[in-house]
Amino acid sequence: MPCPFCGTEAMVMTWQCNDDPRLPGWRCGCLEPDCDINPFTRTRWKTEAEAVESWNHRANVAGERLPAKQPKS
Repeated sequence: MPCPFCGTEAMVMTWQCNDDPRLPGWRCGCLEPDCDINPFTRTRWKTEAEAVESWNHRANVAGERLPAKQPKS
């Protein structure tokens, strides 16, 4: 599922925990430099599949879109 804010396809990546580097995990999120929000899953998941499922499990309001990004003046 793409980013709900910019439409860019999400990235799935491994995530190293700063508290315990022996506990790697997975996260999904938007890495588009022009995205104003750059959302990520809140939790570090044990598997790639869990991270993808979390990313894809967002509220999806049918037909509702954010307004186009306005140029900065």
